[in-house]
Amino acid sequence: MKPMRRIAVITCMMAALVSWARTAADFFVSAPEEAVPMLAHNTRLDMLDYFNHGLPTTSENLVNGRSRVTANAPDRIEIQLTRDASLVIGLMPFKSDTLVVHIETVHTPVPDSRVKFYDKNWHALSRQPEMLGAKAFVTDAKAAAKAEMPEMVFFKADFDPVTGIFSFDNTTAGYYTEFDRPSGLALMRGSVAMRYDGKKFVEVKE
Repeated sequence: MKPMRRIAVITCMMAALVSWARTAADFFVSAPEEAVPMLAHNTRLDMLDYFNHGLPTTSENLVNGRSRVTANAPDRIEIQLTRDASLVIGLMPFKSDTLVVHIETVHTPVPDSRVKFYDKNWHALSRQPEMLGAKAFVTDAKAAAKAEMPEMVFFKADFDPVTGIFSFDNTTAGYYTEFDRPSGLALMRGSVAMRYDGKKFVEVKE
């Protein structure tokens, strides 16, 4: 193969690889209504345009609220959906594929998140991990077995694509008043770090 032709082929191959590289912002724009029901496709494009130009402009969503992109990296994007709700979309390499991490958080009255996983075609995984319960935040299982544990657990979740670690900040205490707090609440840690193994969340031991 002639040198000039070889260079042309390599250039085309590199261009093809770049075209296949998808960022978190790309996934945000292409997300189905199920994943981002408040934001129309064109609205998402406008939001990214405002952010990329350093503008604080918000966009009207489908529930008559205001939304905007608050952070954007190749593997993670943050969106303020409404005054009281936010969304994180992150990319997680998994085996030979990429998973889309979808974390939606409602901030009032008590911050609470739900984590969902999709494949790169935005198909929800058929087996979603069970969300964390009180036991996940407890280190003394024997003491917890004798205590009155909270029936409902609230947490604020986040994901770091660089380390692949999920952080879960325990916000359960905010659900109770000083007069109705279950005794087991004092046994729960403030936060835990987890990894997703394809089936469940597994705690990261220090």
